[in-house]
Amino acid sequence: MCRIQGELRKLGIRFSATSVRRVLRRSGLGPAPRGGPTWAEFLRYQAHSVLATGFFTVDTVSLKQLYVLFVIELSTRQVHILGVTDLRPVHSSARWPVTS
Repeated sequence: MCRIQGELRKLGIRFSATSVRRVLRRSGLGPAPRGGPTWAEFLRYQAHSVLATGFFTVDTVSLKQLYVLFVIELSTRQVHILGVTDLRPVHSSARWPVTS
């Protein structure tokens, strides 16, 4: 109730908690459900849909430096190499060939 009261107060409208509760009940809305997932459970559920991306470099025997773009699936920790180039990633002309 306090949140609804606070938002209404910002608009210059003053209602008591009882009035807010009565209006919600009349509209068929009960109190917000309590509980829900813990923070650890929430993160575990989200990990299935979250990807992280990054770069790393590889120095070759011929003293050439390769730049690797990769993605990791957080839920499985599986790494996918998206591309490798010898051009610095800051150049707009850098091409990232997709590897399979």
